[in-house]
Amino acid sequence: MGEGMNVVLVVADTTRYGDALTPEVAPTIVDLAAEGTTFTRAFASAPWTLPSHGSLFTGTYPSKHGAHAGHERLDERETTLTELFDSAGYDTAGVSGNTWVSKEGGFARGFDDFHQTWQYVQSDTAMGELVEVTEESRILAVGRKLFDGNPITNAANALYRTVVRERGDEGAERATDWVEGWLDDRESDDPFFLFANYLEPHLEYRPPKRIADRFLPGDVSYEAAMDVPQEPWEYLAGNLETSDRDFEVLRALYRAEIAYLDEHLARLRDALVAAGEWEDTVFVLVGDHGENIGDHGLMDHQYCLYDTLLHVPLVVHGGAFEGRGEDDRLVRYAEPQPSMRALEKHVDEVPEHVYEYDRSLRAVRSADYKLVRGSDGSRELYHVAEDPGETTDLLDRRPGTADDLSRVLDEWLDSFDAADAAGEVAIEGDRKAQLEQLGYLQ
Repeated sequence: MGEGMNVVLVVADTTRYGDALTPEVAPTIVDLAAEGTTFTRAFASAPWTLPSHGSLFTGTYPSKHGAHAGHERLDERETTLTELFDSAGYDTAGVSGNTWVSKEGGFARGFDDFHQTWQYVQSDTAMGELVEVTEESRILAVGRKLFDGNPITNAANALYRTVVRERGDEGAERATDWVEGWLDDRESDDPFFLFANYLEPHLEYRPPKRIADRFLPGDVSYEAAMDVPQEPWEYLAGNLETSDRDFEVLRALYRAEIAYLDEHLARLRDALVAAGEWEDTVFVLVGDHGENIGDHGLMDHQYCLYDTLLHVPLVVHGGAFEGRGEDDRLVRYAEPQPSMRALEKHVDEVPEHVYEYDRSLRAVRSADYKLVRGSDGSRELYHVAEDPGETTDLLDRRPGTADDLSRVLDEWLDSFDAADAAGEVAIEGDRKAQLEQLGYLQ
């Protein structure tokens, strides 16, 4: 990277590797990849937003930075990427469409400007718990949060979140508009660090009809596609019959969401060109995690560490990365912190067999193998170099390899003090219950 170059970091929320690098779905990403560097083996450190973003911002894993289920904030002892840019004299600006990537979570540290698209009036009170909940719980949530801070500001944000915002997308339009305005108003000659999280294509998949029609099977109307159930908890519990045809439709809607996101990436590039900054910018596009759409018998992004959730696109354009083609470097560890309480909030009666997911998981991978180890003593071993779909568990056939990787995992865990042990404050009470209902506490 040249001295004083701008850095733009865009997180494509819930975007897995394969779907994001096809020209019919994401031509902008493909163009950036062709002109820059594509990291073909980039893996998220966790399969959901909060811990994955924590790792992106601190360069550490969830056990160390402390932002995961049961903990809502980055460990304050960890220096963030933004703080490093700020201390180096960069202007810093960020926009987030995901309620986990918030001021409350510690992600605004080091930013001169940090905009949360779910708020009409920017406030330290998130009000983000109002995403996709029942009318009764939404009213209760509003009542609890109104007097946490400025009641007038909170009332405005509650109205915006529950009435106005639900009529549009998940914040992509507002995020792009905000970045365009920030670039237009900018008068500084200093280099800048700009961060943007785009929530699309997170469930529910509701892409614009004009885009969805390009991907749906010819005999499936947009209206019929919108009627396909998108209820991962009921599916996991075995209470929802989802046919192969249904999953075909859901995958089409998912790709359409990525295509919609790709349009906004093109707008960001155009805005940087118009501002005269594109040639002096390193542009980074990365997914924070992927998605299961019937893969491995699962939906959404919880309860597993398969590469459908961990293998993410990572494309870097500009500076020293321009014209470098592909790079196969990878990340070795992953750690979700799943919780059954989220599922129990969604499903009236949870079948006994589903409690096999009541465990925490960690994974370690070499160039050839991947070990997934559960807190319940379970282990899975895959030869990911030959079996990228992780269809054949080789644990019984290659126990020595599993033992070797397990020792590597233990040595790594012993190499640092976990944030839990440092007294990080856990999420409690109403906020915890609300976030579990939303499906965010994994």
